[in-house]
Amino acid sequence: MEKMIYTGIPRQFEKKRKHFAKRGFDLISVPLIQIIPRKFDLPSCDWVLLTSQSPLEFLPDDFLQDKKIAVIGKETATAIKGEVDFISTHANKIDFVQSFSDFKPTGICFYPKSNLADDYIEKNVPNVLSAVIYENCLPKNVVDQLTFQLTQNQVKHLYFSSPSTFQRFMSLNLVIDDLYFHADGATTRSYIDTVLKYR
Repeated sequence: MEKMIYTGIPRQFEKKRKHFAKRGFDLISVPLIQIIPRKFDLPSCDWVLLTSQSPLEFLPDDFLQDKKIAVIGKETATAIKGEVDFISTHANKIDFVQSFSDFKPTGICFYPKSNLADDYIEKNVPNVLSAVIYENCLPKNVVDQLTFQLTQNQVKHLYFSSPSTFQRFMSLNLVIDDLYFHADGATTRSYIDTVLKYR
């Protein structure tokens, strides 16, 4: 089996490992993401908008119980313990905003996000309160692990779960000419292709 580096959150590694084993890849975990909680106040709201599973680690279950939940994709929907009221047809922010607006939600929406998230949702969905509830950081010693896998083990395939993981990878200024980049979803694929086109 050919080796592939998985750069995403460790909690999703086992699921991805099984998925890629069926496609002939042996996945190696070298996470470029470490999630650290940040203090925040829970707002009064009608909706909670989730663009990833990560906020679920920091939102109390009882907070979500009486809220309507809107998610960006099916993977995030499956991570919710209760009922999901809205799932976007495609797992990207543009479709999420468009289809959620077409859904005509009423009331105040709360958008919990990371320090790396942009303000696209706040700018395009009415009545949104947002809060940075976690930091997305680079784990210690990851550069050494990544360099070892790319040079000593000669791994040529890398899997990125989000634009932020690829952005972080590119900031390490490694030689990438003979590498193959795999993406989770259309948003990440588009981001990778755009960055590579203009580098």
